[in-house]
Amino acid sequence: MDGLTSKAPRMTNLSVWQPHATEIIPASANTPAEIAECAAQLAVKDKRQIVTAFQSGHYEIALNHLWGKTINALKKELSTVGVGLLAEMLGRADVDEDDDVDDILTSKDAIRLAEELGIVNSTDALRLRHTYELITHFSQLEVDESDAESIGQTEALCPEGLH
Repeated sequence: MDGLTSKAPRMTNLSVWQPHATEIIPASANTPAEIAECAAQLAVKDKRQIVTAFQSGHYEIALNHLWGKTINALKKELSTVGVGLLAEMLGRADVDEDDDVDDILTSKDAIRLAEELGIVNSTDALRLRHTYELITHFSQLEVDESDAESIGQTEALCPEGLH
């Protein structure tokens, strides 16, 4: 044999990439301050404001502030793959690379794309959707309903998408 007819190597250990399950907030974190300390992307000021709002019983304010920071961080992470790819995944021909990710992605879009791209796993995406629905529900209540219904301490301390 002249060495040119050797067999090609066989690839037998291929696997589809899967996002790693990560514990963002350990089960031992039970107080607002302990949970806030796990939020690496939050400024000290933001952590302090969220904890103060929670301790004052202003659960909706705390949760809405934290949600805003969460969804902005998710969109920022998504923007690293390129607006063009995001637009293609959304089937949006009207978007180009110069568009701002905040202008083209809704919260629902961001959660779905983050799951599809492996930025969050399916369980965390479910939790994010649940938290989004919770916040949206309470923000859309009529004034009289809003006075009678509110986010409780348990929902605010352990929102599904943020714990």
